[in-house]
Amino acid sequence: MKSVGMRALAVKYPSVSRTNEFWLKNYPELIANIENKGDQKIWNAPDEDTGPSALFDSIMRPYLNDPFRGTKGRRILGPGESALSMEVDAIKMALEAAQLDKSEIDMLISVSFLPMTPGCGDGVYITHELDLDCPGINMESACSGSVVAFQHACALVRSGQCKNVMVSVSCNYSVHMPPSLTMSLISGDGAAAFIVSEVEEGCGYLGGKTINTRETVPALHFLLVINEDGEPQVSSEMNPVGGKIIRETNQKYLMECTKKACESAQVDLHDIDFFIFNTPIAWYSKFCTTALEIDPQKTIDTFELYANTGPALMTGNLYHALLEKRINKDNLVLLYSIGSVATASSAIMRWSPIPIGPPPEPTTSTQ
Repeated sequence: MKSVGMRALAVKYPSVSRTNEFWLKNYPELIANIENKGDQKIWNAPDEDTGPSALFDSIMRPYLNDPFRGTKGRRILGPGESALSMEVDAIKMALEAAQLDKSEIDMLISVSFLPMTPGCGDGVYITHELDLDCPGINMESACSGSVVAFQHACALVRSGQCKNVMVSVSCNYSVHMPPSLTMSLISGDGAAAFIVSEVEEGCGYLGGKTINTRETVPALHFLLVINEDGEPQVSSEMNPVGGKIIRETNQKYLMECTKKACESAQVDLHDIDFFIFNTPIAWYSKFCTTALEIDPQKTIDTFELYANTGPALMTGNLYHALLEKRINKDNLVLLYSIGSVATASSAIMRWSPIPIGPPPEPTTSTQ
């Protein structure tokens, strides 16, 4: 069987930094009202840690006195920037890192959350922008999109249908969550691209598991609205009971996915050298390491830099782990992502060193 895995990785983040002071200055009533909503707050915990959310609640509780829930900053799209432009830039950097020509890409999988336009995703627009001859298809699985796309790309290469598959990922929450919504406080924008190809024998993807998260369907609503420019746009809103649903299901999804991924890869959880969790909230990394009983030094958390960037969370954390040289040749690496109203997904790789794109550029302006 072919050994298949990542060949190169690059990330792209927008130019504008939006600090907590932005809301304190421009939306003081929103911040003041957050603490007055009682049980209607998205992140709210009972006085005692009991039931399926006990561990999650106990780790979350220190953050509840902070209206920003531990968020320090986030990057948002600036003038002339879009999810599409970030994906295009990331693809160019990934190709350069891998020393591949665009003609050598057999398939593009675009994971845009959410797409630039309602309806079809960004795949075909990317192929048009880059003049690619390969098919550009779209894949969506909420915050799990990058892990699910990685698994599908590996299957395409391993089966011989493709030699090189490009996966591009983007998140543009600032477009769909105006700053008047509390969810915008913990959300940012970002993008990445990685190439999946044959790798050194014995390395690459070993196994994984994806499960549905149908229990979280009532937590989040997607609506088609007309924006300030009079154009249709998808917007998202969290149901007030959504926090409770997410808290009560997180540990179950984490344990099931990681256990079954280890069984698929025929490895023991405690043989894993490094863990890449997506980190949609400030306490998620600690929750995962505590639930799995693993050393916190075996993972990385970039939430403080970028906040919640949806499907770009996994790629951002992986990129920074590689940038900091925390993953070495032949290490066993486990990826895990939770995507509410979609899937939870885990994949295990034996690491073969890869080139990465340049570090994210500094922001050019601050709000």
